[in-house]
Amino acid sequence: EDEKECLANSSYKYFKICKKLSTEAKSNDRFLEHEKQQLRKKVVEGFASRYLIAEKMKVKSATDRLKSTVKFRKEMEIDDLRLCFDEKESNVKIDNLRQMLLSQCGDCPPCMYIFGYDYEGRACVVVDGSITPEKFEHVKWLKWHLYIAERALACAERKSGQDEFCIIYDYKNYSKKNTPPMSIAKEVIMAFQTHYPERLHVVYGIDVPYIFRAFYKLVSIFIDPETRSKIRFITGNAEKEKMLKEYIPRETSLSFMCPDNIEGGLEPLMNVKKFFDIPFDYAYGEENPVQTKIKDSFCSGTF
Repeated sequence: EDEKECLANSSYKYFKICKKLSTEAKSNDRFLEHEKQQLRKKVVEGFASRYLIAEKMKVKSATDRLKSTVKFRKEMEIDDLRLCFDEKESNVKIDNLRQMLLSQCGDCPPCMYIFGYDYEGRACVVVDGSITPEKFEHVKWLKWHLYIAERALACAERKSGQDEFCIIYDYKNYSKKNTPPMSIAKEVIMAFQTHYPERLHVVYGIDVPYIFRAFYKLVSIFIDPETRSKIRFITGNAEKEKMLKEYIPRETSLSFMCPDNIEGGLEPLMNVKKFFDIPFDYAYGEENPVQTKIKDSFCSGTF
């Protein structure tokens, strides 16, 4: 049961319901308790299905892998990671995790953030290949990727009920200094392949230079064939136009995704703190529910 609860907590919606029920005001809310139990069953069954697919329907292999994921989520402190920038949460562990994430980007534009959704409601993670930390550190770099993945899944779950996300890389200003060490790249790839099967919908690499293609050729040996089939390199206006038409709405695009780099639907995020101020299950560019409430109150004269 403890393992099932850990898996159920991977749903941010379930995670939030549990937090509500832990408060005295909501502890006897039967409707919320019923919703929790229904969602728990759905999430655990979803995990079982994804891991069975990943393990070619081999029950024992899928079960062993699920158990390793439970252990991984606890070791990586995933639940605490998701609370890092919740102003209501503060303890030594959460404060340390918050500082660790901030140390990966400081006040600069973030190297990764969730900026919108594809046509089917999957959250899109944009990665600026030209922005990397001054020093790559295994645990910090892995936890930063895990934080972003968990946010992307939380956004997709809230927005559309989807359980996948997309990644879009901007390689326009990429250089050799932005390449992570092979050992760190391998560790991140293996962590996601093992513990996030069937979660990645597609990866787009935009304007990929030769130097990255050479690096990709080296690391691709660690990527399973199913995942490799989801990686697409986009070059030139025609391919960008096709991507926007078929996968990414223009109104949630950024300029590097558009033909001739014309203005996209969103301005790029220039300060990481703005991203951390957005609720965990909302993407950059979405209406912030807190700001909307304040704006509505102001307009209605209820202040």
